[in-house]
Amino acid sequence: MDENTVTVTVAYGTAKHSITLTGKDGAEPALKDLSETLAEMTGVPIPSQKIIFKGKSLREMDSALSSFGIKQGCKLMLIGKRNSPEEEAELKKLKDIEKSVELTAKSWRKWMENLQD
Repeated sequence: MDENTVTVTVAYGTAKHSITLTGKDGAEPALKDLSETLAEMTGVPIPSQKIIFKGKSLREMDSALSSFGIKQGCKLMLIGKRNSPEEEAELKKLKDIEKSVELTAKSWRKWMENLQD
């Protein structure tokens, strides 16, 4: 396996997730890479996550996993609460609004560029 790839097991409740992470742009995988993957797999939002390794809560999101002593085959624990279905629905609405605003801004910029031509 590539030196920028690591597979760890993360326990969340009664479930165990085997996660293989590869660093971006040739770098080692960072805590934020693990956190983003866990958010997708478990539904626990990043701000609600508490990732624990060897009894310590990991916080430095930009730090490489190896800086915490995490290597191939290590076991970690995730503590955190998923959003309620109502919160998820509200978050989805917000994301849809953000997308709509981005599309409107993009078309507006294009319209302004055409006016200048």
